Amino acid sequence: MDRGGKLRSDWNRLLLEDAVAPLFRELLLALRTLTDSTILYYSLWPTGLFEEPWSILVEQIYKVIYTSPVLHSEIKGGTWVSPAEALLHDEGFSRSNDLSEALVLLGMPVVRVPSAIVDVFSKFYMKSTVKRVAPAAVRHFLQDFVKLGTLGKSHKLILLEYCLSDLDSADIGKCMNGLPLIPLANKQYGIFSEISQESTYYVCDKTEYDLLSAVGDRIIDRSIPPVLLDKLYQIANNSQVNISPIDGLIFLQFFPRLFPPGWKCKSRVPWDPSSGVSSPTADWFKLFWHYIGKHSYDLDLFSDWPILPCTSGHLYRASTASKLIETESLSSLMKELLAKLGCKILDTKYLRVYQQLSHYVYDGDATGVLNSIFGIASLE
Repeated sequence: MDRGGKLRSDWNRLLLEDAVAPLFRELLLALRTLTDSTILYYSLWPTGLFEEPWSILVEQIYKVIYTSPVLHSEIKGGTWVSPAEALLHDEGFSRSNDLSEALVLLGMPVVRVPSAIVDVFSKFYMKSTVKRVAPAAVRHFLQDFVKLGTLGKSHKLILLEYCLSDLDSADIGKCMNGLPLIPLANKQYGIFSEISQESTYYVCDKTEYDLLSAVGDRIIDRSIPPVLLDKLYQIANNSQVNISPIDGLIFLQFFPRLFPPGWKCKSRVPWDPSSGVSSPTADWFKLFWHYIGKHSYDLDLFSDWPILPCTSGHLYRASTASKLIETESLSSLMKELLAKLGCKILDTKYLRVYQQLSHYVYDGDATGVLNSIFGIASLE
């Protein structure tokens, strides 16, 4: 190429880069107000393969619009953002539309752009590649976001599902740390942390959930989608995070909130479930005895609390030194006699047969009757 040809070539290149490309940017900015259809708007963008000199022009167009508000996002009711600040919608997530809605409500500049346009950004100018919505990006975005509490339950649950979607059990405590996304039974949300750093929250089966309804700030909501509940069960069993399954000792630690103040270490307390105001209720006690029998918990675990119902309208602590008597097999006359003598008769309608009761309850036979009577006599 002679000198004149090179000058013409340089002139044409500079004309495309410094004049036509900026003019095309202005055209796009003007077109935003002329059409309500983003499909039509994006169809006017140059995409595909181009030969020189047009490839030079297309490359420069994508460079100059990178910091201009030419992509449409639904944030704030509909706003135009630049490719530099935009985040591409995650089409691969199974509930991508719900996720996008939640992120937009939080002010995250999510955009939906034809893949052909995204490909051109990547092809011509790697520094101008549009970022994509990803679990790690959402977790980072939520770390400093104080308005998360303004979202509804469904949106928070979709954020929880998405933020967990790329994590192994070993990484959950570190990567989810500080995110208030643990759905609780009291309709609030607990904060994720590595184990022992914050309050621990508990996943429960249906029985545990009903028994612990009074401590909804510490148990995980069972009304969430089953897939998400199963995920939280897996986390509780396999991760170093502040979510745990229930066991006997954990169940016991909630007793001060399940029983009236002052009941701990009381040998006997009045209890009238027919009044409708007693706490715990009759249904609670039936469920409690079903639960501890199912899990074969040692009754010694609950020895500080009055848990044995008596026909006299009292609850007694389980004690080998002062046993109740089971009278189901005895005659009505014998039951009446034992009651008049002051024997503590087990009210069996509130509890199922439980093998450990034999340590704290006499059988309804001759030996049991005599031992029960002698026990009353020894107290006089």
